[in-house]
Amino acid sequence: MNPAPGFTLLELLVALTILVVVVLLLMQTIGGTSSASSSMRRRLEMDAEARAAFDRMQSDISSMVIRPDVDALFLGLPQDGSGGIDRNDQFYFYSQAPGYSSATTGVSPFSIVAYTVTNQQLMRLGMAKSWDDIPFLTTNVTVTGLDPATLQQCLGIATNYWHSIGPSVFRMEIGLMMKPGTTNADGTVNAANSYAYLGNPSNPRHGMANVASIVVALGLLDCESRQLVTTQQLSNMGTLLADCMTNGGIPMNAWETNLAVTNGTTPVLANRARLYIRNFPLKR
Repeated sequence: MNPAPGFTLLELLVALTILVVVVLLLMQTIGGTSSASSSMRRRLEMDAEARAAFDRMQSDISSMVIRPDVDALFLGLPQDGSGGIDRNDQFYFYSQAPGYSSATTGVSPFSIVAYTVTNQQLMRLGMAKSWDDIPFLTTNVTVTGLDPATLQQCLGIATNYWHSIGPSVFRMEIGLMMKPGTTNADGTVNAANSYAYLGNPSNPRHGMANVASIVVALGLLDCESRQLVTTQQLSNMGTLLADCMTNGGIPMNAWETNLAVTNGTTPVLANRARLYIRNFPLKR
């Protein structure tokens, strides 16, 4: 009687090897798909966050009170580190926009609105103010921004009125695009694509004279990716995103190029960062 047919040991080993290879290839495919899906999810989340922040700015700026007797303040903090660890611009203005108030009745429809990047996230201030409580905005002599003592009448307990609208934002740069052909206070004439100089925080830009639009650029890194780096590494990446130029505005092409250099940050960090820009024309 002949024995039942079967597999030899060599055939079993070959089959097992093929099975292992197939399983490994399948795992790599699944891992790659998962990684691509995670990357897409992070990008979509940052896209949504930037869009929401810009929409909030659009609402505030479109309702800005632009009058000679109502101030607006723009602080262009230099990205070389002398402006503090965040190296970000700040702007403050009055708007017919919603603002917090401790009053329950008779709340003013006007607010002081401000945007800053504090602790590497975008913060917004909205505080209701009446017409008889709108002083001239001033800063202290350092580059740390508004002096609470000097602005006590204006801001009051403003720290209670700030809230985060962009937890992924680590860089904000502001540009003021000027109207071509207009003459500035120092006698210079604005050419096409001219921007106001905002690089002297001890002598900040006041008012909206000759300004055609406000341009805001944001750099974002999602909260998940931030866990992979230190605060200093994220700050170092902010130095790669250069200040607005008086001729040409915010150099977004240079921002994208410099991120590829990384300058001490990890390639993973630089590749996960996202850059955004929006132009807000002023209504007069």
